[in-house]
Amino acid sequence: MADNQPSSNKPLFRQIEPDDDSPEISEIESLCMNCHENGTTRMMLTKIPMFREIIIMSFRCPHCYMENNEVQFGGKFEEQGCRYTLRVKDAKDLNRQIIKSDWCVAKIPQLDFEIPALPGQSAVLTTIEGLLQRTIDGLKILQPERRIAEPEVAAKIDEFIARIEKYLYGDEEFSLVLEDPAGNSFIENPYFPDHDTSMIVENYVRTKQDNLSLGLQVIVFATNCPSCLTPSQTRMVPVQIPHFKEVIIMALTCEACGFKTNEVKSGAGMSEKGIRLTLNITSPQDMSRDVLKSETCTIVLPAFPFEWHTGVSGGKFTTVEGLLTNLKEELERLNPLGLGDSSDGVNKMHQIVSFVDAIITGKEKTVLILDDPAGNSFIQSDCLPDPDPNLLIEHYQRTDEQDDELGIKDMCVENYEILGEKENDEDAE
Repeated sequence: MADNQPSSNKPLFRQIEPDDDSPEISEIESLCMNCHENGTTRMMLTKIPMFREIIIMSFRCPHCYMENNEVQFGGKFEEQGCRYTLRVKDAKDLNRQIIKSDWCVAKIPQLDFEIPALPGQSAVLTTIEGLLQRTIDGLKILQPERRIAEPEVAAKIDEFIARIEKYLYGDEEFSLVLEDPAGNSFIENPYFPDHDTSMIVENYVRTKQDNLSLGLQVIVFATNCPSCLTPSQTRMVPVQIPHFKEVIIMALTCEACGFKTNEVKSGAGMSEKGIRLTLNITSPQDMSRDVLKSETCTIVLPAFPFEWHTGVSGGKFTTVEGLLTNLKEELERLNPLGLGDSSDGVNKMHQIVSFVDAIITGKEKTVLILDDPAGNSFIQSDCLPDPDPNLLIEHYQRTDEQDDELGIKDMCVENYEILGEKENDEDAE
């Protein structure tokens, strides 16, 4: 058995040294999301010179041979954002190590090309060559389908890939810019501690929008705990979801009774039309998609069939797996109210719970539908800006009944000043 006693003479995060014979690599048995057998996650805590502490994790499954690597940060957001601008001239520059955090935008100005920030996704530890290769691989994924459906678009993408390949092979110089409002991205300086004449490192003060995106600008207001009515505080922060809209996340923790709650609401009001999102769940990757379910959204599993109507649970920002897990827990908790106490009702509830559990564990492939007449729900697409073959997005005109349920018919959006004056006159009389 490995010795789990920590060394009193070595820090938790330490630099990798050639003569370090015990770099403190931990191994943890983990579930493989591809084949659902057990694999191994290896984790190492280290420190990058002139940067900060990071956690390097590597997963490998001996059954299906799936591999995955990711980086997490051992500290918090930096006080300022950072911007690295590097002139890549040769193969030595292509071998520089980089860290691209999930808040970082990578740019190649010569191509007017940008790799957007992907909050919630894993940070990347790679080289400049590796970043370019990942970009090429990502662009090539749907090229066979594009050549059939949109040959002109496919040809333009082929030309774009050819230009990136010139950079990859060192045929042309180019500039790489990493801009990270969190301050957690990095490009290696191979001449350290000397100055790197090919690279400019800048720190900048975050804008208000940066702070909002990072969740640093939190609004606090007084409220009472819904459980024990003790005066407490609700924390609220607006967050912009990429390719969707702004949402407001609210959370309350009562120090008196320990009650906790969180809720997500749209920050942009109701959309002009309702939205119906149909996701074909075919792989474990679909379970990790981000999901925003508003309080007006109905969850539908047509294969069973089953509907979880609006008003039963509040708004949530989670993943497909998290949404289904929450649905399973709510079904078990509210069974007497939702399905009655008859034996048929109990059996049906057990069947639904077993079906949802089979989806979560990957034993069942099915279709998940989110139907939101307010248009405030969202499922992450894995193929943006291209259409996602597993995700159908439909916008529809609401019915009069849906408008009535949402209270739209009772809203006064025109000449409301005149209406207010009339009401004041009536009150005076």
